[in-house]
Formats: sequence, C-alpha cells, structure tokens
Amino acid sequence: MPPITALPPGCAYHPRCERATERCRREIPVLEDGTACFHPLAPAEAAS
Repeated sequence: MPPITALPPGCAYHPRCERATERCRREIPVLEDGTACFHPLAPAEAAS
C-alpha cells in the first residue's frame, strides 16, 4: 500500500488489482455492503 500522502487517483488498490478497470483508475469506490470495490468477488469466487 502506498503512503497515505501518495495515493494514486481513483481506487488506491488499482495498481495491483487484476480486476481493475479504467473506472477504478478514475473513481474512488464507496463502501457498500461491506466492500469498497467496483468489481467485488462473488461469494463462490471468494471461497476458492
């Protein structure tokens, strides 16, 4: 994780997330249903 003073634009995790899209690079996701991600894993994927 980068220092809080050097976060990238958009989602702070997009540089190392394999699911990141252009939206992740532009927008900061809002916390909903316990996650702050535009592309959260489905329950079956998370269990694997």
